[in-house]
Amino acid sequence: MLYSSEDQAYVLSEDCTTGSLVEEIFAILEQENEVFVKACLTVVDDFWVMIISA
Repeated sequence: MLYSSEDQAYVLSEDCTTGSLVEEIFAILEQENEVFVKACLTVVDDFWVMIISA
């Protein structure tokens, strides 16, 4: 699974459960020392999509 921001992309574990996927995404963002005002996850046709606004 691929998560991408405006200028970077991250490959996430494909065997993640929903909960651990969320944790993995936030762990990656935390490591990048990026601050987001709002982040939400939504399901689109069985795909998890992260919408981030700063």
